[in-house]
Amino acid sequence: MIRAARLAYLVLSAAFLVGMVAQVFLAGMFNFGESSYRSLHQVMGYSLHFVPVLILVAAWFSRAGKRHWQWAAALAVVTLIFPLLPAMSGGNAIISALHPVGAFVAFGLAAFVARNAWQAYQLGTESAPGV
Repeated sequence: MIRAARLAYLVLSAAFLVGMVAQVFLAGMFNFGESSYRSLHQVMGYSLHFVPVLILVAAWFSRAGKRHWQWAAALAVVTLIFPLLPAMSGGNAIISALHPVGAFVAFGLAAFVARNAWQAYQLGTESAPGV
């Protein structure tokens, strides 16, 4: 069970990281003249929106240690907030501009969480100290 949770933790965090790169690509396509990519960016973004919650659950069940689920929780919080910024801005450009900044922060957190997931997976079925 622990090994499966660690594998899920790793696969979900890696898939989320790849999804974040795809999101940046889609945003670039939209911003540089391909307006049809805006809706695809939005749909994919809302689909990715909840993946960090699954990562958090997998990190918890992986029994890899407290820092794993705490970083996954930070990723989930950031990822749940930053996509809502453009809709909540009320036309305020500064608040809307925080959306790509949030994506940048989420990408950094996602990379860190994916590295943690890789380390947890390498530990095998033994739980880390501090569980």
